[in-house]
Amino acid sequence: MKGNTPWAAVEQEPAPPSYNTLPQVQTPVQYETPVRANSVSSVGQTRPRTLESSASSGSFTESNSYHHQQASSLGTITDQTMALPAPTTSASFTHKNVRISTVALAGKDKIRLIGTPAYLTPELRIAIQSSWGTIQRESSYGGSHEFKLQGNPWGASPGPDLVRSQRLILAILEAMARLGWDLVLSTDISQRQRDQDTLYFEQNATFASDDANSGDGTKAPSRTANVEMFAVCFHKSDKIRVLAMAIPQTQKVTALVKQAVASQWKYKIQRERDYCGVFELKLQGNPFWSGGEEFVQGRMVLAQMLANFRAEGYRVYGSVCIGPGSEDDQVDFWIFRRADLFWG
Repeated sequence: MKGNTPWAAVEQEPAPPSYNTLPQVQTPVQYETPVRANSVSSVGQTRPRTLESSASSGSFTESNSYHHQQASSLGTITDQTMALPAPTTSASFTHKNVRISTVALAGKDKIRLIGTPAYLTPELRIAIQSSWGTIQRESSYGGSHEFKLQGNPWGASPGPDLVRSQRLILAILEAMARLGWDLVLSTDISQRQRDQDTLYFEQNATFASDDANSGDGTKAPSRTANVEMFAVCFHKSDKIRVLAMAIPQTQKVTALVKQAVASQWKYKIQRERDYCGVFELKLQGNPFWSGGEEFVQGRMVLAQMLANFRAEGYRVYGSVCIGPGSEDDQVDFWIFRRADLFWG
């Protein structure tokens, strides 16, 4: 990275391609999105999506989540320009006042919405396009709404595409949380080799009261949450990566990670660099592939990291595992979210 960034590389080596800006994706048409439910418009009217960034808060509101920064080059979709399948299983799973919906990662390139209200589909479409790229196809699959992506986000080898797939997960979680759906569980219950985690969300009670007049949770809430999230990714045996939504947030989080390493790891930090738009620390030794003292100290680093984040208002939001299917190739990463009035 050029300039006075906090992660300027201390060693000269060939730099990987930057993914601060995604490459241009060839799309056959220019798309628009339906107006949000809380926008002032007539039924069926569409408008281009507003792409704006916040001043310097590091947190994101309705029009400035991190994935919206790239949406103009990737396109969005409307019913006028692309035939989409009819909504399926749009009613969430309910019992008394509890509503659950599901986003399933499948195969190497698919995302299936199961029991998600219809108003979430365009929001998730935008999140997918702006963080990953082209949606190859949308269809109905066994009662779910399925996105088939171009490329292989869940089969990505350890490289730039793996970073993009982690951005995609973060974008999905952020979009759901912004509309009042909080992650409650990420799990892989399938015995099929190539299947991935399934994400389960519960509707926040505050947002549920917004659409209570609809009776079934199908109306979009009249408000959106101000969500601040980041992810910590563990790569190979000795690397820690921080994937955040804004540069000020990255600087704060990386300082907390470095303090945890300095206080609990007996060796030094071998290298700091920007890798495809994320901050990467390479440690001396092998904290994530070792025994004895290194095994213990590696866990001490992570415990200290959790304490540092919690003291600054961030709590563990979830852990997601993605990869080609073999346990040796799958990558676990942690997602953190700032506690606020709506969550935590």
